[in-house]
Amino acid sequence: MVFINFIGCLLVFGVAFFYRYIFPKRKINLFIFLLIISFLPLVSLLRAGVYESGDFNLHIYRAIAFYQNLVDGNLLPSWAGKLNATYGYPLFVFLNPLPYYLISFFHFLNFSFIASMKIFIALAYILSGLFMYLLAKETLKNDLAAFTSSIFYLFMPYHFVDLHFRIDVGEILCFTLIPLLLFFTYRLFKRGAIVYIFWTALSFALLIMSHQAIALLALFPIVAFLLIQFLQNQERIRQIRLWMKLAAAFLLGILISSYVWLPYLIFAKYNLSSTLFNALPSFISVRELLYSPWRYGLLFQGPKGELSYLIGYAQLFILGYLLVYLLLKKTKARYAMEVTIWLATTAFLIFMLTPYSSIIWLNTPMLKNVLMSSRILSVITLGISFAAGYFALINRNRKVIVWLVIGLAISSTILNWGNRRVIPQITDTQLINNLPLSTYQGEGLNYIANSIWFSNQPVWINKIPDSKIDTLKGQAEIKVLSITSTKHFYSVNSTGDAVLKENTLYYPGWTVSVNGKQTEINFTNKRYPGIITFTIPKGKTQIMVAYKDPPILQILKSGFILALIAILSYTIFVFCKNPTLIAKLKKARKRFA
Repeated sequence: MVFINFIGCLLVFGVAFFYRYIFPKRKINLFIFLLIISFLPLVSLLRAGVYESGDFNLHIYRAIAFYQNLVDGNLLPSWAGKLNATYGYPLFVFLNPLPYYLISFFHFLNFSFIASMKIFIALAYILSGLFMYLLAKETLKNDLAAFTSSIFYLFMPYHFVDLHFRIDVGEILCFTLIPLLLFFTYRLFKRGAIVYIFWTALSFALLIMSHQAIALLALFPIVAFLLIQFLQNQERIRQIRLWMKLAAAFLLGILISSYVWLPYLIFAKYNLSSTLFNALPSFISVRELLYSPWRYGLLFQGPKGELSYLIGYAQLFILGYLLVYLLLKKTKARYAMEVTIWLATTAFLIFMLTPYSSIIWLNTPMLKNVLMSSRILSVITLGISFAAGYFALINRNRKVIVWLVIGLAISSTILNWGNRRVIPQITDTQLINNLPLSTYQGEGLNYIANSIWFSNQPVWINKIPDSKIDTLKGQAEIKVLSITSTKHFYSVNSTGDAVLKENTLYYPGWTVSVNGKQTEINFTNKRYPGIITFTIPKGKTQIMVAYKDPPILQILKSGFILALIAILSYTIFVFCKNPTLIAKLKKARKRFA
C-alpha cells in the first residue's frame, strides 16, 4: 500500500504541476484540489475485509445491534439485546449514537456493515477537510491560507491514528463537526440571524452526540476562536446582543443533546461507572509528542499495535516558526493577536497532555470523563491548522515556502495512509454470528454500562444460554412467540406456581407482564444476580418481558425529537422566504424546462 500511496501522490501533484505549466494564467481551484488530495489516504479502504488492529470490528458489532433496534422500531435505541451473550445491556443509553445512525443509514442503502463502516470513515475524513476549508476561507479571507489550514487539519498525525489505527468512530466524526460548528458560530457572530442560532445549537448537539469528551475539550479552541472574533470586532454595543445569541445557541445545543449526556448523571447509581472515573487519565511524555519510535519517526503504529501520539513534524515547524516570528517582530508583527491566541491555546493543550498537568486533572471533576489525555490531540489539530493558515498569510508573497511546508505535512504521513493489514476472510455473516460473544471479547463499554446487580466475574457474560427463558422451580411448558430487541413474548402452561428465569440482564425499565398484569421482578437471586426472575401462577399464561425507557429518559428523547423538527421546520421556512434563493430556483427551473 505504501508504494500505491506514493504513486498516487506523485500522480496527483504531477498532474497539478503540469496543469500550471501548460496553463500558467489559470489558477488551480484549491477547493477541488483539496477534495482530490483528501482521497489519497483513503485508497486502502478499497481493500476487502476488516482491519487487523484497532476497534474496527468493535464498532461494527455495535452498529449491528443499533441497526437491529431501528428495524424493531426503536428510533432512539437504549438496549442492545443481542450483545453480552444475548443477556443484553443498556449500551445505547450511554453510547454516543450519531456515528451509528450514519453507519446504519449506509447499511439501509444495501451496503454491508463492513462497507458501511468504511464509507462512514471516508466521508467523515473528506468532509472534515472541506468544512475546515470553508471555515478558514470565511475567517482568513485567503484561498491559499484556507487550503494550508485544511491540509494541516487532514494530515495531522493523530487524525490518521484515529482514522486507521484506533478507529474511534466518535472522534473521527468530531474532526468533521468541529469546523462545521465554528463555521455556523462565525456566521452567527457576523450576521446574527436567528437561523444561525439554531444551526449552531444543532451542530453543537451533534458534536456532543458524537463524543461527549471531545465536545468538552473542544470548548478550549472554541473559546480561543470566539476571543479572536471579539477582539477583531469594534462594535461594542452590537457585541452584547451577539454574545447573548451565542450563549443561547450553545445552551440550546446542550439541552437538545441532554438525552445523551444526562443519563451519565441520572443512572450512574445503577452502573459500575465509579470504577472508570476515579483514576487519572493516561498521560503522554514530551518525547512521544516530538518523535515516533517506528520507521525513523514516520510510522505512527508499532508492531504490536502501539500508538504514537506525535504532534507532527510540519506542525512543530509551524509552531516554532510563528513563535520566532512573534519574538522578532514583537508588536509590529502582522496577525500578532490571532497568532498569539492560537499559540497560547495550543501550548496550554499540549501541557494538558503531559503528566505535569495532573494537578489540574485532579481538581477538575469533569475532565476525568475524558479518560485519555491523548484525546486532546483531536482539538489541538484545530489550533495548529489555524496557525498554519496564518503562516500562509504571513508568507503570501513567498508561496514556494508555503508549498514546501504543505508537502512536508503530506509526505511525512504517507506510511500511515492505511491500516497495517486487513483480514479479507472476515465477513458480515461471521461478525453477526459472533455478535453475542463480542461483548466478552472486548466490545463491552468498559464498566459504565454494566448493571451493579450483576456481580459475577468476569464482568461480561461469556456463555450463550441454551434458551431465552428457563424454569427454575415447578413445571412449565414454554413456547417462544416472538423476540425483538426490547420485547419478548411467551406462552406458558404451568401445572402449578412456577419460577421462571428470563435470561436478560435487569436494568430499570424492564417489566414483566403476566396475562396483561405487571408482576414483580426478582433480580437479586444469589445464584443468578442481576438476571430477571419472576413467578407465574398455575395454568395457561401469556408473558411479556419488555424494556421501556424510564420516564425521565422518555421526556429527554421526546425533547430531542421536537427540537429537531422545530429547527428543520424553521430552516425550511426561512429559506422559502428568501427572495434571492427563490429567484435562483426559478431561474434554474427555466433553464431545465
